[in-house]
Amino acid sequence: MSTVDASRDDASPNEAPRRRLPSAGSLLFGALGGAGAWAVQLAILDMVVELGCMGGSPRTSAYGSTTTLTVVIVVVTVIALLVTLAAWLTAFARWRAFRTGDDDAPSDRTAFLAISGVIASGLFFLLIALTGIAPLFFVGTCFRR
Repeated sequence: MSTVDASRDDASPNEAPRRRLPSAGSLLFGALGGAGAWAVQLAILDMVVELGCMGGSPRTSAYGSTTTLTVVIVVVTVIALLVTLAAWLTAFARWRAFRTGDDDAPSDRTAFLAISGVIASGLFFLLIALTGIAPLFFVGTCFRR
């Protein structure tokens, strides 16, 4: 046996088994899922509220009442919150699996991206909730004359 082969055989039992890294898709969903949900929610609510509060001398609306407009706002907001919660849970699970003190570069990058997703998804959850609540205070003003 050569010395190179012997050194490989000696090194393999001392090395810790490598963990399998999560898919890039799950890490990206955890990091960017909340941002995507907020962008879609913002675009839909902008369109919905614009159609619900059309200007004019006698104010008109594409909806028959404030109830329809309120239901649409609440449904879109709840769906965006659920997507963001799923992104947060995904990022949190990845972070818990890879938060270690070892110096493994792929594990460190995975843990960093996962904790970034935990923080970002938490902030976007709050932002989505505030973005969905704010229009509800002004829906009634669209139908007053």
